[in-house]
Amino acid sequence: MWFWIFLGVLAALGVLFLLFVVVMVIAVRRGLAQGAAELETALNALELEEIDAKVDECVRVALERLDVRLDIEDWEQSSRALGAMLCVPKRKQAALRAFEKPGLSYNLFLATGAFLGELLQRHARGVWKKGDAEPYMELQLDDGLSTTWPFSKLQKQFWEGDPDDLFAYVHMSVHAEDYLGKLEEQEFKSGDLDE
Repeated sequence: MWFWIFLGVLAALGVLFLLFVVVMVIAVRRGLAQGAAELETALNALELEEIDAKVDECVRVALERLDVRLDIEDWEQSSRALGAMLCVPKRKQAALRAFEKPGLSYNLFLATGAFLGELLQRHARGVWKKGDAEPYMELQLDDGLSTTWPFSKLQKQFWEGDPDDLFAYVHMSVHAEDYLGKLEEQEFKSGDLDE
């Protein structure tokens, strides 16, 4: 008889634990969805005139709260530091908390996205543009334009990126003309072989 009572209590505890897990998963998903909605609203409302203030906020908060030095004039060091801040698991949660503001838990993406865009503006001939939604960047190339979204890049980087991805992203943007020229040479050479 004691065995059946023990088994019943164990089953009841298992059900309670399962219920607790389900409630926690629902709460976390709602929190993520609410944070994403707040961020989307803030990005859509962000005006180009506010970018400089967000860049300053990024540099200040990174240094004061995370001991990370970001220098808008040094794209190599800054893109590596930004990548480490956003992609190393122990550091990314600290970064999220450091930039958090009341009513905007994902402010990290506004500040760091503005900083990333400013790196592209200064070092890759980028120009900020404002469309129907978030601000984006047009990179001036010799034979046209390339469009990129720094805010979206930072979000993707945070959730699934590698620390070196941001450096590669900025490096490719800064040296886009060199890479495009090499690609054109390769296409020409391979086209010669086909004839």
